[in-house]
Amino acid sequence: MYCICWEKDPSTERNTYYAIYFGESSNLSERGFVSHHKRSCWINVAGSETRLYVCVHLMPNSTTEQRRKVEQACIQKHDGACND
Repeated sequence: MYCICWEKDPSTERNTYYAIYFGESSNLSERGFVSHHKRSCWINVAGSETRLYVCVHLMPNSTTEQRRKVEQACIQKHDGACND
C-alpha cells in the first residue's frame, strides 16, 4: 500500500503533507513510479516533482484483496485528487 503526497508550501507549511493518490502493489520495487499512469496528475497538483513524496504502509503477506480494501478506505477518507 502506498500514498503519493505533496508538500503544499515548504516555506510556510514545512513538514505538512497532503495525500493526492493511494495505490496498492504486491511489490513496490516493480511499481515504476517514474512511469506511473498518474504521474502527470501528481506533478500537476504539486506544481513540481520536487514536492512529491511516496509514503508506504507495509502489509507483509497480505492479499491483493486486503490491500485494495485499505486502499479504498484511504481514498474514501482522504479524497485523493488523482484517484478518479
